[in-house]
Amino acid sequence: MICLQGGAEFGSSCVDMDGSLLDRSPAGDVVILAGAAAPGREFDIASANAVRYYSRLTDRRVVAPQDPRIDPAAFVDAARSAALVVLPGGSPARLLDVLVGDVLDALVGVSEGGGTISGASAGAMVLCTYTAIPGGGISDGLALVPGVAIPHFDGSNWWNLDLPDDVPRWGLPECGGVVFRSGSVVALGAQGAQRLDENGASPVERSPL
Repeated sequence: MICLQGGAEFGSSCVDMDGSLLDRSPAGDVVILAGAAAPGREFDIASANAVRYYSRLTDRRVVAPQDPRIDPAAFVDAARSAALVVLPGGSPARLLDVLVGDVLDALVGVSEGGGTISGASAGAMVLCTYTAIPGGGISDGLALVPGVAIPHFDGSNWWNLDLPDDVPRWGLPECGGVVFRSGSVVALGAQGAQRLDENGASPVERSPL
């Protein structure tokens, strides 16, 4: 499974959504990769917040390896036992710079091995075919799921993206989003996940994972 969340992660309104993802993930660890945060104090705070939140939701081991910009091998090692990798928000450009080489290979390996990847805000943006970089236009994303993510979506903040009409735009509400699994896409969490195209907006169907 790959989950794209709109943001406001680690709040009480996200508990049911994240608990559902945990329940449907295989056995293994929860691994936090706060690479969208700036190195140093910001990274440490984002990692600690995520560890604290997920430790309340599960008895699984929850780990936040050292910043890959300092020690990429730490994330690679942690990913070997990961059932769920969490990518919190921040800067999508910064996160794309982190997800390269062995770190990217390890993340993709989690997904290909049946694990779950959950990205919020910037974390969701980089998982798509394209990533809209604030102030920087459109960048190639990781293409683990099709389209482009629009986080913090409230029904009005449509972005004028210079992309072909057939590229899906996923409008992701805070504490909600969409899950890709076995070729299907379903809404999860807070109401309001939309697929946006030249014809307007259509709600993403809500159904069990």
